[in-house]
Amino acid sequence: MKTIDIFPITIYEAEFPNFQNIQDDLINYIKSKLPEVNEYQGHDHPIKNGSIAVLFDKLKTEKIEDPNVQKIFDFITEHGKQYWKTLDFTQYIDPYILQLWVNSVPKGGFVASHNHNPTAISGVFYINAEPSMGNLYLENPLDLVLGKSIYFTDTENRVPKRFNYEVESVSGKLVLFPGWLKHFTKTNLTEHNRMSMAVNFGSTGKVYLNEMW
Repeated sequence: MKTIDIFPITIYEAEFPNFQNIQDDLINYIKSKLPEVNEYQGHDHPIKNGSIAVLFDKLKTEKIEDPNVQKIFDFITEHGKQYWKTLDFTQYIDPYILQLWVNSVPKGGFVASHNHNPTAISGVFYINAEPSMGNLYLENPLDLVLGKSIYFTDTENRVPKRFNYEVESVSGKLVLFPGWLKHFTKTNLTEHNRMSMAVNFGSTGKVYLNEMW
């Protein structure tokens, strides 16, 4: 007898080496870029009670000003290309960072469920984070279907089981996942802001059928 797990979703994690050496300077720079008032407050945006600052946008040809942000940019680029290979995406298209922005979420803030369609790869790099500030949850695409099945975490009270995958938020960690995958974070319970960079990858190149077959 054997059991077979099919249709897995591959995510990717990496640790920035000696992140503590640049963490304080990076945080100070990011604080200088964040707006005093959250421009998204009251709008239909996944970040609740937090603020955003764009660090790089290839469509606007913005350059990265800070050398430590550049180090993180290069780190994410390197691992994004490796993740692209891990996913076995076509070799005829090259991935690159399309957008990089920072999120700062204070006590009581969180990020609501959303995805980054049609981006092939998205992710997060934690600048100032720990699990009590709110972990990342990746939602199982089949959760709605599985939730109707007879799974229970509490059989006595018949509490439905959830099928989300929890990723610990830790400073210096990079997490990459398919852009279509819905995700959210729990509420920040601490007195400190959870700070992270969010990233979207674009891609360039051409695919010809005669090269593929």
